[in-house]
Amino acid sequence: MSLTLCRANILAAGLLAVLLAAPAAGQYRPADLGRGHGHSVWVSSPVAPSSSTAPAAWTLQAPPLMKRNRALAQVDLHLDDVLDKNVRAWTVSATFGPTRTQYFPTDIVVKTPDMDVRLKDVRLHERTSMKFYDPTHGDNPLQFIDEPTNTLTIRAEDRARRHAFILKYFHPKFVIVGEEGAGVVRAEGTLHGKPVAEVDLREAFGIWQLTYGLVQVQAGVEKIVPLAKGKAGRLDYAVGAGVAVYAGQSNVSVRNPTTGSLDEYKQKERLIGYGVSANHRLTYTTRRERVILSATHEVSTGALDYPMAGGRATQGLSYQSFNLGIGTTIGKVKRRRRP
Repeated sequence: MSLTLCRANILAAGLLAVLLAAPAAGQYRPADLGRGHGHSVWVSSPVAPSSSTAPAAWTLQAPPLMKRNRALAQVDLHLDDVLDKNVRAWTVSATFGPTRTQYFPTDIVVKTPDMDVRLKDVRLHERTSMKFYDPTHGDNPLQFIDEPTNTLTIRAEDRARRHAFILKYFHPKFVIVGEEGAGVVRAEGTLHGKPVAEVDLREAFGIWQLTYGLVQVQAGVEKIVPLAKGKAGRLDYAVGAGVAVYAGQSNVSVRNPTTGSLDEYKQKERLIGYGVSANHRLTYTTRRERVILSATHEVSTGALDYPMAGGRATQGLSYQSFNLGIGTTIGKVKRRRRP
């Protein structure tokens, strides 16, 4: 009994010594010395001593391992901001580069004063204009910005929550009848008042393309999956989806069955369609985020409705594309929401 009481007295004395030696309440605050990696330590804030004999405020230093390893200490966001739901930090970046596109066959319905026909499984031929990336081609070495099938992507990333919002400007080009060729397709309806079961596109149309001024503007979201991070930078993978609108003009010439000449029709640029898409990308970012390299694969489907030869044409527009982009970080925005 006396031995048990003695042990209890020793324990109580030890607890009392700890309480007397500890700084007053409120002296500690959280610090993110290990921010971004799930570590959290406590350090004391300066407090005026109550007497000349009072001990100085205690400070707990960062672990030696974290001091030696700068890669662990370098982070994008403070841990306090990650834990605070009222703080949203965004990294805004932009990439630009060429896009190759594979268009899938589609049906096209044409209704004009001279024809009411459905053309089946029409091939859309890619027109890239990549020759303008050659600075010796043409008189303007900066024409590669406008002519080829480029994609400009502006991305705002919330890396703490690992998602992003994107705004994309894409300049697709495709030709139905042109230098890239055309063929005979199955058809239903009438052409110049005669029933048809097939149509020779090159014979019926001298040219049929949507290339001049055709643009896609897309807004979407992405989920970011970090793959690796080190002294050389970081590697991220992302999957996303978006919705888009198309604007452009049609350039069509229809062969006159009486004279054999081509009557050309050009329509002004306007909104001509919509689409949805799914994509995934792989992005490498240098350590200081001055250079961004991205590779994006996208699958898109939609519909177009545009004026043509005094009437209208409607068609589907489905494709897969591959974009290589190079860019940089524009800036970082931190916003605190009112609780």
